[in-house]
Amino acid sequence: MVNGMIKRRQGKSRYLEKSEIRRIIDFQKGNKLHGVRNICILTTLSLTGCRIGELCSLSIGDVINDDGTIKERWVLRKENTKSKKSHTLYINPILQASVTAYMNQRKERGERLLPSKPLFISQMHGRFTPKSLQITVKIMCKKVGLDEMVSTHSFRRSLITNLFRSGVDVKTVSTLVNHSNIYITDGYIQQDE
Repeated sequence: MVNGMIKRRQGKSRYLEKSEIRRIIDFQKGNKLHGVRNICILTTLSLTGCRIGELCSLSIGDVINDDGTIKERWVLRKENTKSKKSHTLYINPILQASVTAYMNQRKERGERLLPSKPLFISQMHGRFTPKSLQITVKIMCKKVGLDEMVSTHSFRRSLITNLFRSGVDVKTVSTLVNHSNIYITDGYIQQDE
């Protein structure tokens, strides 16, 4: 501690409590214009732990089957991952429901959901860039009073920590989040103080 404040390594995003993630998501329920999209973005970040660039690279065809159902596994192409290896995200029913709600909203607004279109549409009606999505998520977090150390990477760190705390071994967690080794994963785990 320095001057009564917890000293954090510069650039390291902080762990988010489950209640903080819930608060960010719940606040978006009042956002008539982008709330459904924002909830889907936040749910994707918190339940998959994917990196911001990976999230921005997702297209509708990556997540929706030909029959309109949401895929249970989303494959990130190697050119869109940090490791330059393809990677699979495992999708649970909560995230499937969130994506379904967002796709239904886009259809209701008259959009044709072509496989090549971005999964997440920015305010400029195109694909988010990692920078623009980072800013969007930071604004969402700030609106509920969370500090500057919160970023999109906080959701990744929180998922890794929560999986480990729930009894998933570090090797399995490392594989799930596409880390090259367990030492990187271990550095993400929030230690209780």
